[in-house]
Amino acid sequence: MSNFINTMFLKDIMKVRAESQDSARTRLQNISWPSEASAGVGPFTVGECKRSLFYKVIGAEPSEEMSIRGRAICDAGLMYENYHVERFKTMGLYYDSQYRIEFETKTDNRVIIAGKVDVIINDESILKAIEIKSVSGFKAPEIFGTQGKLPIPAAHNLMQAMLYKYWTKYIDRGVRSGIKEVYLMYVNRSDGATCFFEVDLDEQGYPIIRALDQTGKEIYKMKLADQKSYDELLSRGTEATVEEGSIAELRININDIFKKFDSVYDHAKTKVLPEPDYKLFYSPQDLEREVHCGRLTRRKVSMIKKSGETYSDYKCSICNYKKKCLGDSGIHFA
Repeated sequence: MSNFINTMFLKDIMKVRAESQDSARTRLQNISWPSEASAGVGPFTVGECKRSLFYKVIGAEPSEEMSIRGRAICDAGLMYENYHVERFKTMGLYYDSQYRIEFETKTDNRVIIAGKVDVIINDESILKAIEIKSVSGFKAPEIFGTQGKLPIPAAHNLMQAMLYKYWTKYIDRGVRSGIKEVYLMYVNRSDGATCFFEVDLDEQGYPIIRALDQTGKEIYKMKLADQKSYDELLSRGTEATVEEGSIAELRININDIFKKFDSVYDHAKTKVLPEPDYKLFYSPQDLEREVHCGRLTRRKVSMIKKSGETYSDYKCSICNYKKKCLGDSGIHFA
C-alpha cells in the first residue's frame, strides 16, 4: 500500500475521531445523524437506543470509553471504505464522496437529519449513492447469506439507507441532485467478498430491497410491507424461523424513524429521562418471546439457561452510557 494511501486513511480516521469527540457537547440544533436512526417494529426496537441518543443530545459525558476492539473496528471500516472509493476511481465510476445530505423532518421538533454518503458513482449515466459497511467473518453469513438462507442487511444500516433514499425521492435538493439509486455495500473483512442491497421506499414508507451478489446479479427483490411483522409472528401458534425473524426486523416505516427522533427531542427539551429501548437483563418470558419471534433459537436459550448466566441486548454491552444508564435506573455497583 502506498504512503499516499496510508496518509489518506490516517487523516480520515483522525477526522472521524475528532467528530466523535464533538458528540458529547450539547447540540444547539435539533440535529441527528442517519446512523443514529431507530424505529419500533412491533414490541421491539431496532437501531439507536432512545436513552443513549438522549444522553448525546443533552451533552452527557459517556461513562465508558470506547474499547480498543471497538476503535479498531471503526478504524478498519474507514480503511475498507477508502479502499473501495479508490477502486471506484480506478474503474472510472467515481463521481463524488462524503456527499452531504441534509433535510428537516415534518415532525413537531423539525429534526434536522444530516449525514454524508460514502461515495456517489456514475454507472452507465445513472448516479448511485453507496454506503459502504464492513463486517467480520463471524457476522458475514447473516448479511451475505448461506446455502438455504437469504442475504439480509442489518436493520440499523437499512435505516440509514432509507433516510438517504427519502432525501433523493422527496426532498427538492435531493431530487435535483440527480441521484437515482441508493445502495448498501457490504465487505467481508475476512476474504474481501462484497454484496449489495439496493434500497427503495414504497408509497407507505416501507423499504423495498433488492439483493445483488458481487457481480451485480440479482438474488431477490422484496417488499417489506408484504412480509410478516413481529406482531403477526407473535400471534401465530408456531415458532418463527430465524429467517422470518430477520425479515420481520426490517419491516420498518420511515415515519416511525422520524417519530423516534422527534420523541428524543421531546425528552431533551423537558429533561425527562426516556425509558431505554434495550434490556441488560432478560427474564424467562423475554427469552421465550425472542424464540417465538425467531430472534433467538431454542438451542441458544437452552444454553443460556444451562449456563445460569444472564442474557442482555448486545446494544447494552457496547453502550458508552451503560453505567450512567444503570445508575439513572437505580442500579448501582460497588
